[in-house]
Amino acid sequence: MKRMFWCSFGLLVVLLTGSCTNKEESKLKGIEFKANGLEFEILETNVLFVHYLEKVDTTEDAKELYDKEIIQPIYDSCFKEGEYIHMAEGFLTNPPTDLSLLRTNVNNYDSDTMIKNIKKSLTESARHLQGKKKTTICVIPSKDSINNNDLLGLTVGTGKILMFTHLFDSDTSIQSTIAHEYHHSVWTKKYLESSPSDTVLDNLVFEGKAKMFEDKVIGPVSVDNSYNRTVWETIEGDLFKEDIERTLDIISGTDEIPYLYGYSEGYKIVKSYLEE
Repeated sequence: MKRMFWCSFGLLVVLLTGSCTNKEESKLKGIEFKANGLEFEILETNVLFVHYLEKVDTTEDAKELYDKEIIQPIYDSCFKEGEYIHMAEGFLTNPPTDLSLLRTNVNNYDSDTMIKNIKKSLTESARHLQGKKKTTICVIPSKDSINNNDLLGLTVGTGKILMFTHLFDSDTSIQSTIAHEYHHSVWTKKYLESSPSDTVLDNLVFEGKAKMFEDKVIGPVSVDNSYNRTVWETIEGDLFKEDIERTLDIISGTDEIPYLYGYSEGYKIVKSYLEE
């Protein structure tokens, strides 16, 4: 996605200086470190959103500006060849509409706290579960086009994890989200190609395993341990369907299904299996 522009002499220098300067501004230097023999990179994108907000009020095409200032500089590191890139379609294609919220998120971002907790969680996660590839964590100020389900993190694919910043209210919530998404990333590398199906039940178990990993690495997770017969009967007939929309409804919740229901049910399914 990135293109390199070579600035030459004379008039060409004058014409292309703006392009070169913009590319320089858009370059991000990730924070790289190793833990338990694995390589990690944390890519903070706040500066890109600062540049975007400085220009968006005077642009005629917010979508083009968004692609140029935000998406292109991070595409290779955060999205390219991700097995679940379709899950990030909203982020990739829709510029923010609530600029006031975005400004607040950018201004309130606490880099030291975020980096400290990401490093701590990845170090502990790598001690319990070894991946085979460098993992990049892309830290992004939450934006309305993708965050309508209170999304904290998203695994785009093997070694590519997005973290959305504004809903984190504690060190534990940051660490738990990282551990959860790290498990998704490692599982994807090891098992996705050999996975025979992608049913609603498969996805509940997928989330349940990551929730169980959270529990092991960070500490007790928050789940609803009660059994609601009415809700279960609502979803039972869909368990063996390959239907991503229904999967997301069950995992996140609807008017008929409790909030984050799929995470709790997936966790209980995995826990029950391990205890047998």
